[in-house]
Amino acid sequence: MTVIASWPRVSRCRWCAHPVLRDNDDAWIHASLAYVCRDRSGGLAATTAEPEQASARPEWGGTGGRP
Repeated sequence: MTVIASWPRVSRCRWCAHPVLRDNDDAWIHASLAYVCRDRSGGLAATTAEPEQASARPEWGGTGGRP
C-alpha cells in the first residue's frame, strides 16, 4: 500500500503567509501562480512557496518528537 502525505489542498506560505498549493508538477506555488514570494510592498523576496507545515511534519512511523 502506498502512503501519501495528508497535506491540505491550500496552506499558508511559511515565508510570506500567502496561500500556497501544488502545481501540476507537484511543486508548491502561490495561489497567485507565482513561485517566488513577495514582500509587503510587492517586491520579489529571496524565498519560494513552501507550506507552513513542511518544517513541523513528523517523519512517518515516528512519534512526532515525543519520547
